[in-house]
Amino acid sequence: MLSSRAAGQARPDAEIPVDVHYAKLASWLVDRKKAPADWRKRLAALHARVGELARKLPARLARARGPGVPDVALLSADGDPPAWDYFRAVVVRDRILDGADAEEPGSSEPSAEESDATDPSAEESAPGAAKPRRGFFGGLTGVAKAWDDVVRAYERDGLHLPEAALAMARAVDHDIPYHRAQVAKRGKQLVDLDRREAEYKRQAAAAAKKFEAMRADVFGADFIAEKKSRGGDAAKAIEADVAALARKTDAVFERVADAARADEVGEAAEHYAEWIAWAHGGSATAEELLPALARLRAFEAGATVAPPERSRSEDERRRDEANDEGGDPGGVVVEPPAGGIDWGVSVEVDEGDPGAATVVEPPAGGIDWGVSVEDDGGDPGAAAVVEPPAGGIDWGVSVEDDGGDPGAAAVVEPPAGGIDWGVSVEDDGGGGGAPSAGGIDWDVGDFVVEATASGETSSAPLAPPTPGPSEESESDPPPLPPASELPFHLALRDQAFRASVADDLCELRAFLRQRAVDLRGREAATLLASAPASVRSNHATPDALDALAAACEVPVAILAAPANRRLLLVAASARFRSRLAAEVVVAGEAEGKLLRAAEELDARRAETKLAHRRGAAKAESMRVALGEVKAAVEAAVSKMLGGRVVNVVGDVNKVLDDK
Repeated sequence: MLSSRAAGQARPDAEIPVDVHYAKLASWLVDRKKAPADWRKRLAALHARVGELARKLPARLARARGPGVPDVALLSADGDPPAWDYFRAVVVRDRILDGADAEEPGSSEPSAEESDATDPSAEESAPGAAKPRRGFFGGLTGVAKAWDDVVRAYERDGLHLPEAALAMARAVDHDIPYHRAQVAKRGKQLVDLDRREAEYKRQAAAAAKKFEAMRADVFGADFIAEKKSRGGDAAKAIEADVAALARKTDAVFERVADAARADEVGEAAEHYAEWIAWAHGGSATAEELLPALARLRAFEAGATVAPPERSRSEDERRRDEANDEGGDPGGVVVEPPAGGIDWGVSVEVDEGDPGAATVVEPPAGGIDWGVSVEDDGGDPGAAAVVEPPAGGIDWGVSVEDDGGDPGAAAVVEPPAGGIDWGVSVEDDGGGGGAPSAGGIDWDVGDFVVEATASGETSSAPLAPPTPGPSEESESDPPPLPPASELPFHLALRDQAFRASVADDLCELRAFLRQRAVDLRGREAATLLASAPASVRSNHATPDALDALAAACEVPVAILAAPANRRLLLVAASARFRSRLAAEVVVAGEAEGKLLRAAEELDARRAETKLAHRRGAAKAESMRVALGEVKAAVEAAVSKMLGGRVVNVVGDVNKVLDDK
């Protein structure tokens, strides 16, 4: 016999499941009269009541966990704890009914377990706890009754369902996606921190190798072993070692001198002189053609030379360095001429009359002072009468006659305020105005003439040098030894002489290279037809000339080597010494800086890893609570519909499935 369903009868409505979208669940309940239309207003009043009760709860009950309630300890760690809702109220009521202490925090002495508010595992009430009191008819009293009334108010008006719908929508659309995005972001940060830390460590190892290579290149391999065996301030030690590099130039000069005094260089110089004498006529010698090289080769083994004198160019160079470093370059000292300074006037003294006035003869062209001087007609002792110009000149002094005494000096009345000239005039009793035997000390020595920015010149006396502290420091090159202890190769310390030797060697090398090229050409036999036998026989092959040119190139190559050029700069320039020491110090500090950066990244990685774990735990706790809320809502609505199957659909299921 076929069933009614097989016979084509319609399926009963009670067997058809009801699918409700999670975002429209609240409006669906209102449309079907399962929730009041003003549920938001009623829910706000109920939330205010729950808030008052929650403020009186101990921390252990306020952080209690249960169905539909995520881990409050995790959620409140980053901000405010989650809002109170129906599910948290049910958990608190059930704990109070199980015997948990619901008194105010300050009403009694809490136990050690209850005082641990941060322990989420302290959920179960202590065994043997006192049950809440009940009334005569068996009803609850006190705090238990207050929380039970809240739960019943939720269920009586059906407010817990739209509230749960809002909680699901907020969790699905905002909270859980946000926390999962934060977890993914921190995961990427961890990967980036691991990469950066490995990069910093790799760069630190490369910086250490670079520093070791720089020290070996600048100071040599012996410096590394010595440096590792001593302590102290590394920067000061490096500055001292850079200053000590100047002593190594003596060994370089010795190698250059030995290479320049080689027999091959002497043969090349003789061949050059013979060729020039034949090609240009005359009797040219190597001493005339290559004077600096010949002077260096003329020294005997063990000979000594005097220290090189500083030339004008070296003085200018030192002055430029002082200007660059902000020092005082010094002024130009102008010495007076041997015969004195010609002021353009002549002074005549009447030797017969010691009290006679001095007669000053003006130059031929005359000097117009703007005043006229008149004699009184024969009184040699009388004061001169000064006629001011028509307009009058007020000098602030008056000249009075003493009444005819020829030996008396003129009386000058100073102004009221007085004029202090810094000198005093005393009468020696003879009535003369002649200066004292010692004369007048003007305290004028050498003058410094300096040009100002406007083109004018100003002069000032040059103060004698005052002894001061020694200017030699750790960065200065070592002083020259006494003249009797200078080997002849140290004559190359003179920059001009060293440059002249290098020029002679380059000239000789260029000649030999050109001779080798000529011999490889077709016109070599024609060119040498008229040459003397010594020119034709000596070094007649290009290979021999190339060998001589290579010997002449050896001293120049020694001077041009990067390490030796650096030594010459260290010995000659204080600025280069400071810069080289700074470069070595910076290279030495690079490894430490990179390692410190790697340590900082390691600390940041630990913090990020902790935040990553907390975020993942928070998202998982909210996902589990969301599933419990969804199941409770489906069961409650199904009970309202007479047992029909109710499914909350939408992205909520996707969020629940994505673990």
